[in-house]
Amino acid sequence: MKLKRKIFLLAILLSLLFFIIDALIGATYYKDLGFIEVLLTATPYHDFYSRLIAFALVVIFALIVNAYLDDKPKGSGQSNQEKKKFSSDPMLMVNVSNHIRTPLNAIQGFIELLNDPGINESSKKLYINHIKTSSKYLLELVNNVTDITLLESNSMYIDKGDFLLNELMADLHTRYSNIIREKDKRDLAILLKTNIKDDQLSVRGDKKRIKQVFENLLENATTFTDEGVIEFGYHAKQDGKIDFFVQDSGAGISPERLEIVFSSDRKVINNRMAPFDLASLRMTIAKQLVKLMGGDLSATSEINVGSEFRFELPVAIQEMDEQEEMEEKASAYEKEEEVPEKKQKWSDKTILIAEDVESNFIYLQEILKDTGVKVIWAENGKIAYENAISNTGINLILMDILMPEMDGYEATIKIKKEMPHMPVIAQTAYHLDENDYKDARLYFDKILIKPIWSHDLLAALSDWFN
Repeated sequence: MKLKRKIFLLAILLSLLFFIIDALIGATYYKDLGFIEVLLTATPYHDFYSRLIAFALVVIFALIVNAYLDDKPKGSGQSNQEKKKFSSDPMLMVNVSNHIRTPLNAIQGFIELLNDPGINESSKKLYINHIKTSSKYLLELVNNVTDITLLESNSMYIDKGDFLLNELMADLHTRYSNIIREKDKRDLAILLKTNIKDDQLSVRGDKKRIKQVFENLLENATTFTDEGVIEFGYHAKQDGKIDFFVQDSGAGISPERLEIVFSSDRKVINNRMAPFDLASLRMTIAKQLVKLMGGDLSATSEINVGSEFRFELPVAIQEMDEQEEMEEKASAYEKEEEVPEKKQKWSDKTILIAEDVESNFIYLQEILKDTGVKVIWAENGKIAYENAISNTGINLILMDILMPEMDGYEATIKIKKEMPHMPVIAQTAYHLDENDYKDARLYFDKILIKPIWSHDLLAALSDWFN
């Protein structure tokens, strides 16, 4: 309900309440008169018409407040159009719906073709690859629209921690080298350039968001560059800041598009710009994430020559003493010696999966099939709680958060109250903002965000079972 309407109704209720209380006091004072008689009878102290006048004054006051609220400018002189957010643009919804239909149509179509009993293996492989590509596109679109909405509503948060910068760079290089190979771009190379070669270089910053910025920029670079070189990396400065960069020899971006994507009102699409595309979303999100981390993303580009993106972040380089360095190397060695996740055998373990969507449960069950682990399904939080308490053989619980009957939070609280050492891993598609995440960490031992990839799930379970 709008504020002005609340004030208006509150004024009427208060005046009526005063009206009735006044009459009750009068009935108490004039004991020979009843409540209704006092209410309607004119007396020197409780005049009916005086009450009406008082009531009218309260209503008039409420109307004045309403008029003031109606006429009060929204914001500091900015029009609604000027303050319009990307995520509230109706054109966004139109374009997003169109771009959702395209991959969904491909997924649905190829699934139908896979049902053909006469399909050969090469066609089957081709159709599955198309389904994977469309699914990836669809997932990225949903994630990017979610991110841009969170950024514009100031709901995105930065979680700083220490991490190995060169390890992150190497992982990105390996990943996008494989992507180039999968795309069969034989005339394209990707190079990693850094001015510090120490594998144990530790920095303090938000690893997840820095990685996301690089992923967005490298995804565009590998998509729109067919030959030549893609270079990315960093240059650590003496002042504690690090200059990151991504450059390519691809198709380039027109000045008009760059201006729209990087404009202050942050609108990627409008009636004058078509088509809406993931490339623009990636750049916009990258720019806003860099800004959130205290930096600024700049871009230069020339059509058919290439593009360069640079951003400087106050990512503090952490000094490591000799003991810490030995521990890091030992940890890295142990990681190399780990048995591949898919070869894990947990036939002596039992996992309770709380998941209200059957297809999601079947997916998790299939991932775990080769491990030999015993799986119990609970369709909601209430059943999960009952199973956990009654079955002493359960070793770990995978808990969905949003479920009917009883949600994951309530079920976990009740389980932890009776079984405080029971590991509970949350698995949810629900976005957790900074406060939600901190709150969730109080109850869950680990949090996995859907879609859950097999290697992430198996790695999380390995932490507990091994």
